[in-house]
Amino acid sequence: MTKGTIYHLVTESAFRAQAKGDEYIPVRFDQDGFIHCTGEANTLLVVANDYFSSVEEPVLVLAIETTRLTAEVRFEPPAPVAGSGASHLEEAQLFPHIYGPLNLDAVTEIGVLRKNDGAYQWPDLFTTPKEWRSR
Repeated sequence: MTKGTIYHLVTESAFRAQAKGDEYIPVRFDQDGFIHCTGEANTLLVVANDYFSSVEEPVLVLAIETTRLTAEVRFEPPAPVAGSGASHLEEAQLFPHIYGPLNLDAVTEIGVLRKNDGAYQWPDLFTTPKEWRSR
């Protein structure tokens, strides 16, 4: 497994609904077979604008430490979701996919994307998962 931080995007309501006990499983997990992630901030913002542009609620960035994951991570070609944008497909890059539930102790930070002129921007602030849950 590659060391480092990867990122997962999720709406706040979906994360609150799907994080059970000490793990998180996205709604699309049964359909996709893995958890979609990105490897760097610039790609994350392109993906956010492709997939979450019409979302009205807060969109979270989960920073995940790969060395803490209990599920396998594979870096693979993109697996686009039908009906979403394709800007993130323009570069030939590999995306990290988590093949199992996300153990929440691998999430080191949570940030909220902000919008500027209709496009997502990197969060100004990240908090620990404990701090975020206490809000």
